[in-house]
Amino acid sequence: MKPPSFGSAFGLMVKNRRAELRMTQPQLAVAVWPACAGDAGESRKGDISKLETGHVPNPHESTVLAIVRALKLDMAAVNALRLTPPHDPYALAGVLDNLKAASQADLYRLSEAFGMESPQDRSDGKLRAFLADKAKEYHAYRAQIESLDDRVAAIANLKGAAQDAAGRLDFEEVETLLARVQIVELEIAATTTEARAANALLRGRVEQAHALLSACADSFAAADPLEAARRRRQYGGHLYDHGLRYGGPGLSLAIRLFDRLLQDLPPDGDGWLMAASLNSRAGALRSQGDRTAGAGGAALLARAVEDYTLALTVRTPAEHPVDWAMTLQNRAGALRAQGSRTAGAGGAALLARAVEEYTQALTVRTQAEHPVHWATTLQNRAIALRSQGNRTAGAGGAALLARAVEDHTQALTVRTKGEHPVDWATTRENMAILERTRAEHDSCADP
Repeated sequence: MKPPSFGSAFGLMVKNRRAELRMTQPQLAVAVWPACAGDAGESRKGDISKLETGHVPNPHESTVLAIVRALKLDMAAVNALRLTPPHDPYALAGVLDNLKAASQADLYRLSEAFGMESPQDRSDGKLRAFLADKAKEYHAYRAQIESLDDRVAAIANLKGAAQDAAGRLDFEEVETLLARVQIVELEIAATTTEARAANALLRGRVEQAHALLSACADSFAAADPLEAARRRRQYGGHLYDHGLRYGGPGLSLAIRLFDRLLQDLPPDGDGWLMAASLNSRAGALRSQGDRTAGAGGAALLARAVEDYTLALTVRTPAEHPVDWAMTLQNRAGALRAQGSRTAGAGGAALLARAVEEYTQALTVRTQAEHPVHWATTLQNRAIALRSQGNRTAGAGGAALLARAVEDHTQALTVRTKGEHPVDWATTRENMAILERTRAEHDSCADP
């Protein structure tokens, strides 16, 4: 990683000193370029902004001297910025483990290393939050690199056994052994490709990661079509997680991988894999739909509902009760999102259906057997009831809102501050929103 340029370091010094002096950018521009007094000074403030945000790597010496005079900077300190100190390429990675103590320059360098453009335009808090997520990915990536094992000896042993089987004219054994050699060779190549894809995701190069992972899954198709499908589902999950956390094309590329998986999966193939893949694609469609306005978002949510419905033909309450309840809750969430975005009776019907499906899921997700999932489903049902009650006038709406309060209250018996602080805070926040909704609903009631 490169140390910051003189322009970047000098710009940061200028920004901090100008703030100390409570000087505006136009005022500094006039002091640096006196001929630009008046309206012209306002026009040159963009040059000051570029300098302060590190977009001028090598400012003119005359400009540097003028700024030094205007801000009364220490010239020795400015000249020190020109010296590139010895830079340990391994030291910056260590900063990831102590982000609270990281300097602003280190935050900039780290953020640039992980693919962020113009980190100078972000607050230190946002940079530290971004880098905290990247630190987790980085350590997982390092572990992945360290786990790359040399299986050449295993392949050599398999090939030797195949030669021995050929000498005995045991051609069935030869085929079995050579098929195993092919799989092991594919697994070695896949491990390397997965590490390259992780490297791409670390730097925000999501399209490159998608291309690598797609080709990796394709390589298994001839030897084991089901393994190719399993890998597409796994890799789609990686892209989904990245898109959910950082935005960008991760969600749409995950959907593309799931599309290919389900397109190539034989109708009479692995039913569980089909249902799991439908559930995964539906989750990506739901998240993409939540982030997409208008008719496009509505269409994505409708596709999500369709996928969950197909998955439920395999994940039945009789044969797979836990998976059935989870998928039913997921479909209820998509219906709730659809209902919230649909006006009139159609939206009300979707919300009512969502509430009903959360209620059905609770027949399996009981407090006794699945307390955490029980509380999550109650929380989600409460949100649906709030939306439903907010759109229902009079006593009917008030009753729905009261049910929502009861669900939140019950959820808090599991989502305690001591054991589940984040979930506890989320539920408390939703309760506050609900109380505001109730107050507004009551104020609109007939006198």
